Amino acid sequence: MNPNTFMGQVMKCFDLTIDNKQVEDSTDKLWYVGDPCYVVENKDWDLFCQKTWADDARANAENNGHMDSIIEWEGERLEIWSNGGDGVWGFNFEGKSIPLNGFTAEFGVDAGIFCVMPVEICKPLDIEELQRLGIIFMGKKPKLYVEDNIVYINDVADNSREECWNCDEMIMEHDRMWCDTGNCCGCHSCFECECEEE
Repeated sequence: MNPNTFMGQVMKCFDLTIDNKQVEDSTDKLWYVGDPCYVVENKDWDLFCQKTWADDARANAENNGHMDSIIEWEGERLEIWSNGGDGVWGFNFEGKSIPLNGFTAEFGVDAGIFCVMPVEICKPLDIEELQRLGIIFMGKKPKLYVEDNIVYINDVADNSREECWNCDEMIMEHDRMWCDTGNCCGCHSCFECECEEE
């Protein structure tokens, strides 16, 4: 195609857009996944909470299930998520996008919320400290979401749920049931002790 024609110029712009997107996706930018209460300075925490729970921020996230709000913080758009309060969510990233923390990583929640933030707006900026507080990724922004009370990062489900050995239903580990002898196992949907029948 002739680059001097109108369509040639449009295609040139399209190519530049694709090139810019590839550069954006391949950047060495660092990302923090975890509770923002650990990485927002104490003096700014009240303002962060006010923004998070403002009506317009909550309206931005309407119809997104566990997404509580969408806010702007230090020039960045943050999606604020929750999943039933405080706790620890662990992940096994083997064979997937591996964080700097390694194949297995976890983040704790004390403020009842979590999000993805560029490391450059986190306090402290020390990577080792940030790895202790959350999960750190390099490159493309991690995809964080909650579906059916399961937290996902880059489509990897958290370890809080597992398949029942008998019926394949997704259950919490503490929902697994055992008989008194320890021979029979199941969940609330399928558990039947076969020992009693013998």
